[in-house]
Amino acid sequence: MVKKKNHIKYLSWPAQSPDLNPIENIWAFIEQELFNKRNKIKTVQDVWAQTRDIFHDLALTYIRKLYDSLPERLEFIIKAKGNRINY
Repeated sequence: MVKKKNHIKYLSWPAQSPDLNPIENIWAFIEQELFNKRNKIKTVQDVWAQTRDIFHDLALTYIRKLYDSLPERLEFIIKAKGNRINY
C-alpha cells in the first residue's frame, strides 16, 4: 500500500525488503561470479580484488534492467500483501 505524507510517497512495509532492493541481485551475481572464479582465489586480498573487478565490470544494461523491474516487483508485492515474492 502506498501512502502520502507531506507529498512524499512511501511504502507501508520496510524499505529493506530484499525483493525491492536491486543490490541484493547484484550481490547474488557477484557471489555466483566469485564461485565461478574460485580456482583463481587463494587469499582474502584475491576475494576483494575479484569482487571489485566483478562490480566494476557490471554492465550498465544489467543495472538498468534491475531498476526497470521495480514497478513490476512493486505490483507483485502489493498482490502478495507485502509478503515475499519469487523474483
